[in-house]
Amino acid sequence: MRIQTLAFMFGTAIGSAAVVPACAQEAGKNDDAPQVVNDIADNGSGIGDIVVTAQKREQSINKVGASIIAFSGETLKDRNVVSMADLAATIPGLNFSITGSGTPVFTLRGVGFTDATLSAYPNVSIYADQVPLPFLVQAKNSNFDLERAEVLQGPQGTLFGSNSTEGAINYVAAKPTRDLQGGLSLTYGRFNNLIADGYVSGPLSNSVRFRLAGRVQHRDDWQYSYTRQDSAGKISTAAARLLLDWDASDRLKFELNVNGWSDHSDPQQTQYYKLALQSAPQFADPRLLTYPFAPNNPRAADWSTAFPLYGDSWLFQTTLRA
Repeated sequence: MRIQTLAFMFGTAIGSAAVVPACAQEAGKNDDAPQVVNDIADNGSGIGDIVVTAQKREQSINKVGASIIAFSGETLKDRNVVSMADLAATIPGLNFSITGSGTPVFTLRGVGFTDATLSAYPNVSIYADQVPLPFLVQAKNSNFDLERAEVLQGPQGTLFGSNSTEGAINYVAAKPTRDLQGGLSLTYGRFNNLIADGYVSGPLSNSVRFRLAGRVQHRDDWQYSYTRQDSAGKISTAAARLLLDWDASDRLKFELNVNGWSDHSDPQQTQYYKLALQSAPQFADPRLLTYPFAPNNPRAADWSTAFPLYGDSWLFQTTLRA
């Protein structure tokens, strides 16, 4: 089943809906303590201010009464943060897991809510350019071509709604530029994991600017069946974002954001490592009692051949801010 999502925002009117996920969790890339870095605005004293939008307007981080960790887009690239799991591995106190049904779960400072249903509201909310993604599955392919990422620790219900009782994550997309720019980066890793990021940005006229960015990722199977010749765990995703900024006048500006992604990755399979009977052994299925446990190998798993093994989810979103 696929459900299209359409979100329209004009002023403060926002709409959004859910999508169906596919899940393939990746290991974190870096467990080092993060550096708090971001865009630096010279304040004339020779000391730069870290600018954040934790209160939905640009402010110095020193003037925001909240615990914030902010990363610039360059730092995210240097740390190879390309997934939710990568972000959690970079932020102290932020943990990421994925349920058996593929629902992502964030916990912040040890507090969270684990629910396998797609429609479960999280305790840590995610915003992309001030537009809420109320279900975490909607945000799993949104962290590309970012100007910065902010993690707000602690309750944020006043500005970020009831889903942020433990914190909020803000993705700020890189904005259109006044001169023509472009870039392309390729990353290659184990299991033929190929990630391609690219963007082009510049002016269309004196008052209109654009930025087109995208990411494509493909990885071969990394899990194998320990009872037969079979494999699973591929990643196949694509995401794109088009930004248009129009300076209609000195006091009026329009920002159009058209973005979307598709995900055809395999769901991650579980390991059978222990049998915990809820009744007497004589009432248990004999096939379960004799089924072999998985070897001590994180790649070893098993799954039924009676059910199709595939993921098919996608998201389309449009926002307009004035």
